[in-house]
Amino acid sequence: MNTEQLKQAAMAATPGPWLYETSKRPGSAGNYQLILSEDENSVAECYGTDHEDAANGRYIAAANPAVILALLECVDALRLYKNWCDAEKDHGGTSFWDRVEMCREAESAIDVALQKLEAL
Repeated sequence: MNTEQLKQAAMAATPGPWLYETSKRPGSAGNYQLILSEDENSVAECYGTDHEDAANGRYIAAANPAVILALLECVDALRLYKNWCDAEKDHGGTSFWDRVEMCREAESAIDVALQKLEAL
């Protein structure tokens, strides 16, 4: 799956953030882990009694569409920075001031993307 497919999948999914909740399964000795949307609609359920099942539930809730989209924005910002690095290595027709502007754009995109991710 490429980053554009991942972005489309995240945009089509129930928006994040998602919440994690564990509860006793009625009529059973086992527990179930619920992943809920902000309005408390069920997104997914994980069944089991061991630590790994709870860890899976927490991970699914953490990897919600808002987080994935923020991570992809970081990837895009890093690509912009890589383009600047490539232009810096091979000046081939790129003026000094164009390279400075590319650097500023890349740094700004990285800062914005990281701020969004850290706010989640």
